[in-house]
Amino acid sequence: MYIHIPSNCPDSPHIGSCIRLTNINLNMIQQGMAWYYPFAKKNGGYDKEQAIAKHNKVGLWSQKTLVPWEYRKSKK
Repeated sequence: MYIHIPSNCPDSPHIGSCIRLTNINLNMIQQGMAWYYPFAKKNGGYDKEQAIAKHNKVGLWSQKTLVPWEYRKSKK
């Protein structure tokens, strides 16, 4: 999912005069705020970013976690 984020242009005095697109899904994975779902084919590239976040123990990865699909599987 991409969102438009107002940002400042270096050559413009107006706040929010430039718009940039940000991939919020990728941003959340990089910050350890979301899991990469490996079973969806359209999630290409997120696995590498999650591996980096996991290696750096960022967000969700700062403690031992159980991914949601494994948790649901254990409850059956």
